[in-house]
Parts: sequence; C-alpha cells; structure tokens
Amino acid sequence: MDTGNLTLLNNQNKSASKFTRVKIINNSKFDENWLQEKIYSDPSLLEVIDPNYEKIKIIPLCREFSLHNGVSNVFLDILAITETGKLILVECKLWKNPQARREVIAQIVEYATLLKSLSYSDFSTRLKKFINSEDEDPITHIFKRFNINFDEAQIIDRISESLKSGRFHLVIAGDGIRSDLINITNTINQGSFFSDLTLLEICIYENDNKDIILLPKVPSKTEIVTKTVITSSDGSPMTIEEDVNEDRTDGTGINYKRDEIKKESNREFWSKIIKEIKIEHPDQEPPRHGGNNWIKLPLPSPLKWVTAYRARDNTYGVFIRFAIDEEADELYQFLESNMKYFKDEIDQSVSLQYTKDKKSNWDNGIWLSINTRNTDIDLSTYELQKDWIQKNVNGFTNALRGILNRFKDELSI
Repeated sequence: MDTGNLTLLNNQNKSASKFTRVKIINNSKFDENWLQEKIYSDPSLLEVIDPNYEKIKIIPLCREFSLHNGVSNVFLDILAITETGKLILVECKLWKNPQARREVIAQIVEYATLLKSLSYSDFSTRLKKFINSEDEDPITHIFKRFNINFDEAQIIDRISESLKSGRFHLVIAGDGIRSDLINITNTINQGSFFSDLTLLEICIYENDNKDIILLPKVPSKTEIVTKTVITSSDGSPMTIEEDVNEDRTDGTGINYKRDEIKKESNREFWSKIIKEIKIEHPDQEPPRHGGNNWIKLPLPSPLKWVTAYRARDNTYGVFIRFAIDEEADELYQFLESNMKYFKDEIDQSVSLQYTKDKKSNWDNGIWLSINTRNTDIDLSTYELQKDWIQKNVNGFTNALRGILNRFKDELSI
C-alpha cells in the first residue's frame, strides 16, 4: 500500500515541514548504490525484519562480498551478522519490472547456496579481503571493534553450523514491494529452503531543505492462515494458531475485528518470554515470534523448529511436528524406539502421535509433544508459565540436538 507524505510538527504542535515521498531511481542521487550505502552504514534499518534484532546488535561486515559460482564471481550487496552469530545477506533492488523482481529472488538464493558451500576457514579467508584483521580472525576483530562481549569459540561454532546448514537471514531491500514478489517470497518461506527470506521496503522522504527521513517497513498481506491443531493426551483438540485477520459479526449486522487487545497481550507475553528465558545449548538460536500465540526455535536441518504455544483452553505446551512423506513410517518407528530417551531427557509425560487422513494437511503429521493445564493463563501465573516453558523448550532442543546425528544416519538423510 502506498503511503502519504510526512508532516514534521514543532513543539507548539504546528506544521514545521512537509516531507514528500521520493522514489529510488537509477542515475539519480537516490539509487541502488545509495540505498546499499545507507543500510550498510546504519544497520538499525534492518531491525524491523525480526523482533529479536531490536534487542541484539547487528554488525555490518562488508559490501560487495564476492562469491564464485563456478564460472565467475558474483557480489552480494551487504553481508552483516548479529552479535549471536546469525549471518544476514542483503540484496538491494529497484522494482522496475516483474523480470527484475523475479531475478533478485534467484540472485539472493544463489548467494545463500554459494555461502553454504564454504567452510568457516573458507569464509574467514574470503572475509579478510574486506576486513583488515591481520593475523586475527576477522569476526573476532570486527566484534572487538564494535565492543561486543562474546565467546569467540561459541560464535565461530555458531557460524560454522550456520554455514553447514544454510541457516541465514536473506533480505531483499527496495523502495517498494509489489504483490507478486510477496507471493513468491511466501512460497519460498513455506517450502523446504532453510533460510528465512524477508522483504524490506525503505521509504524515502525529503523536504525542501533536503533533509531526509528513512522509514523501513516489512510489507504485510492479509490472508487466511490454516489453524494449527494438535490433540492433547485426553484426545481433545487444542488450537494453537489463529493468526487470521478477519471480520466477524455480533449478530446485529455490525462487523468488528478479532480481539486486538488479546492479540497484543499475547504478543507482550511472548516478547517477555523471548527476552527472559535462558537457552542452555550454546549453539541454539534464541526463540522468535511465530503466529498470534506461539514462538519457535530453529533447529539444524533436517529438523526445522521447536514450537512453544498457549491455547484458549488454558493449555500451553511444546512440540515438534514432522510432515508426512514417503519416509514417515520409518521416522515414526525411529522416534518410537527412542521414547525412553525423550522421556528421560524432557519429561515422562512427553507423547508421540502419528495422525493421518485428516481434512487439514496440518493435522496430518508426526507429533512429539508435551502440554499442561495446571494453571490459568494470565499475568498472575507468568512465572509458572515461564519456568515450565523454559524447562521444556530446553528439554526438547537438548534432546533433539543430542540425537541428531543418529537421526540422520538411521534415516539416511
């Protein structure tokens, strides 16, 4: 959706200046190179792409990072990293025509694929061409330059695992996002590609004095989301995702939107959980927001993520779901044979379910889960909820990571 102009008000609440939206056009002062330089010099423009980035620093590593595709060198516009060790790949593009919009998707996926082929030694050697760290590791050098408190071995291990699994955050930045690009991005994010892909729109405003305002935003699209349902130990369904932006009626013919106050309360709860819970495994990335009332923690491929949720019936829980495919029976047998291990590592009440032939594709799957109804879901029980979620999130991530190599070997993944 297009935005209007901005009006700057002075401290007497009077109009002081008008800022008019400016389009990025090549061969002008606002072009792709200008946008690239602004994002690189001020990585806080990237914070909007992930709620976690507002709490942790983003460090720019270099511009025009070179990768070889077997024929020639290709160049990534911006390479950055979070203080927790997650690599961020940024490509800047003007939305001139549909072909250009499709090409940038292919470009950034190619860069991620090429980066995934590098070992940490290869990566650091290539990075030294852009960071003059002499005999010091370039990541260590840059973290010290930005006064980041860090564990060197842990950061290097996390980057190494990220390179091995292809777990990056890909960002396409431009001056306007079109619906066809949103559709393509949604398709990729719902598929098997392991990196996150985010569209970032940088709106530029300028006044008569040539002052500039940059407004970063992630475009949103209203769509119906399939509800996420799992079955508790007593057989009752538990809705854990209802992130649907829809209108309803109260019977009088007056439409109203779903309870936004409750949605905001859920968001505040999980934001606090994300900030306060302690993740034990040194390689585990922090949790991040999912839908309306759940969070997820990414796991190494081919796992995906652990989900923690709260439901309307005062149930909250943690689970991992595996989609049904040609190896589902073999996978279920593997998990079933290791249930004693999971119960010992997580909790004796952890359960394994295998559901098929449901109307919703989401309902069909293999579920390793745990849930509780021991307390009301409100602020008065926050500490109880936090302690339970922390215990079981750590139990799931530690147990799954501890069995990952055997999981791969036995299933020939």
